[in-house]
Amino acid sequence: MTRRAMAAVLLVGFLGFFELGVIYVVAPAIRDDFGAHHSATQVIILAYTLPFALFVVTGGRLGDLWGIRRVFLAGVGGFGAASLLAASAWDLPVLLAARGAQGISAALMTPQVLATIRVLVPGARRGAAFARYALVAGLATMCGPPVGGLLTQTALGWRFVFLLYALIGATALIVGARHLPTATATAKLDLTGTVLAAVTVLLLIYPLTTGSARVLLPLSAIPLALFVGHERRVERSGGQPLVVLRTFRLRVFTAGLLVNVMVSAILSAFFLLLVILLQDGLSFTGSRVGLTLTPWAVGTAVGAALTSPLTRRIGRGAPLCGAMLMTLGIAGAAAAVPLIEHAPLLMALALLSAGTGISLVSTPTLSLVMSAVPRTEAGAAAGMFTTFRQLGGAAGVATAGAFFYALLSGSTGPGAYGGAFSTTAFLSLILCSTILGLIFMLPKSTEPPGRPVVLLFPGQGAQCARMAAGLYGHSPSFTAVMDTAFTVLGPELREEWLREQPSERLDDVTMAQPLLYAVNCALGRMVMDAGVRPAALLGHSVGEMAAATLAGVFSFEEGLRLMCDRVEQIRKSPPGGMLAVGGSPEDLAPYVNGQVVVGVVNAPRQTVLAGPAGPLDEVRQRLVADGFACRATRALQAFHSPLLSACTAASVEVWRAVRLRPPEIPLYSAYHPGRVSDENVLDPELWAAQPAQPVLFWAALDRLLSDGDFLLVDAGPGQSLCALLRRHPAVLSGRSAVIGLLPAQSGDDTRDREAVAAALSAIRS
Repeated sequence: MTRRAMAAVLLVGFLGFFELGVIYVVAPAIRDDFGAHHSATQVIILAYTLPFALFVVTGGRLGDLWGIRRVFLAGVGGFGAASLLAASAWDLPVLLAARGAQGISAALMTPQVLATIRVLVPGARRGAAFARYALVAGLATMCGPPVGGLLTQTALGWRFVFLLYALIGATALIVGARHLPTATATAKLDLTGTVLAAVTVLLLIYPLTTGSARVLLPLSAIPLALFVGHERRVERSGGQPLVVLRTFRLRVFTAGLLVNVMVSAILSAFFLLLVILLQDGLSFTGSRVGLTLTPWAVGTAVGAALTSPLTRRIGRGAPLCGAMLMTLGIAGAAAAVPLIEHAPLLMALALLSAGTGISLVSTPTLSLVMSAVPRTEAGAAAGMFTTFRQLGGAAGVATAGAFFYALLSGSTGPGAYGGAFSTTAFLSLILCSTILGLIFMLPKSTEPPGRPVVLLFPGQGAQCARMAAGLYGHSPSFTAVMDTAFTVLGPELREEWLREQPSERLDDVTMAQPLLYAVNCALGRMVMDAGVRPAALLGHSVGEMAAATLAGVFSFEEGLRLMCDRVEQIRKSPPGGMLAVGGSPEDLAPYVNGQVVVGVVNAPRQTVLAGPAGPLDEVRQRLVADGFACRATRALQAFHSPLLSACTAASVEVWRAVRLRPPEIPLYSAYHPGRVSDENVLDPELWAAQPAQPVLFWAALDRLLSDGDFLLVDAGPGQSLCALLRRHPAVLSGRSAVIGLLPAQSGDDTRDREAVAAALSAIRS
């Protein structure tokens, strides 16, 4: 992404935080200008925040589905036009309508800021991009209160604020239209999910902001339950849900989301009540309010500037320091209220501490959350992050506001307002202590510890009775994936998997490959949901299907349907077999012919031949006579040979019906050794042809390990890949390392769980 494109994105980021700082100062002036009631202050704020919260998840998902550039430009254009209408509003209803249009437009453009950084900025430069975003956010927050206070004293008054919005929006629109990369529409929006999400958010935010929570808030449980059920059905059917619910399984995402909610509640409630105290309780002018709040804004900018270096140096210590500064600042501000006229420096220091702390908590959390989610879900994740921020803000304003006015009980004067503010502010300290606890759930560092992790998945031959069965019912992630497989493929698969003694059917392709695919996917998902972010994925033979699923090329449900078609076509193929030989492909060249071919190259002197049963047996006899070590594999078909070409051709149309997506995690292939290009990964003919193509696993491993030093995790049943991996020079030299996720022998449920726990501990160490 070019610098000018980044400038357009950061301008919109500036606009969002600038609005947050300005509106609390400007809203009372708008209210007084139109001669409205005191309660109009909250209505002016709600007119923007409510539609914003209703549609921000939809806006984020639209960016994922229709292209970031298109949705970004539509939102910026709409925001600029609505700002011009607000600047020229002749009465309060017109202003409120303009504010609503601003909120909807902001819901479109705001999620694209974070999604652009997550998707379009390369990983090595993403930290610096988030640091620039944090600095812009800090500067915008710093400028908001003083600029808002000063502009209310000019001839144009508050209207100048909206003209400034329009100018910033027009600049971002022009620069973005010229320099943001284009993207095409990839899918339809989940309209049912959009409606259910909007109704849920409406029933959450509206009661909180209007004081009718006791009546309406419980009703939000109904559309919420319907929404969750609908999204699960869409995801299982291979569609594009509005919210990818599996994102909530990421501990980083969930903990970060809760921190985000609580910080927003503290910020919104504290800021609004402080403005009410200064303007209504102490009769400060708008410009004086802005100047009083300047230390808070300066602290926010200072915190933003410190975020990147502190996070790199002390990792999770940065938000921990921020939470402590925030706690100290809020407590200090509550204590300094009675002295604000005589010792304003005390309040200034408290606000400086609180602003710095909130910035040091918010920005690292945001960076961690957005780095943890898959790139194809970045827009939706950004939308959820913003929606929950609005929910937190609304809850904070409603709860603290109700408590504040209850303490006032109709009293007026500086003493009454000051006492109510100080008492209410101390409620924020409860949330501060909770935030401190949640921060400990975040990673210790933004950088993955030790070597980057690569997950590898075995192919047919690794299947065994009760493989990984000890995790079923104990690991929620593993269990959910397996249950989905049984729902799609039928309970017979479950019965065969959980047999104490294996049957001959376990080696049949119709049972072995779907079951192995499901177990591979379940193990990989379990590892990733434990917070492990793989640097790459590589599969052996059918293991590549699991790797592609976890990389986001197609959904698990789509993969199950593709597997069903694949094994059905293979079942119709002529009988054949495979022969493992201790020799290189060059050694075996005199023995192969048009019928018997090299099907797999696992290592320099570990080759597997494939072909019809009769000719393959003739080759075996010749090899044994010439001193080669040979062993027949458990395969009942001649996989990775021309014998399967006819059946693979029949699968092309099935693959064409699936919407293939670029991998969100680097994907390596053993069919075309090396990292898979977007062109190849989107070619249905290449995927359909895999059962008839040779597996060049050693060459793929060579390419992978030439790209870096890794911790190679055999993430399938048993440890069939571990022996191959440990022979590679990069592993023998110590540059890379190998661990198995499960025991070498299956069947002991307790050992399965102990092995996984030990492996995850080793990965994190």
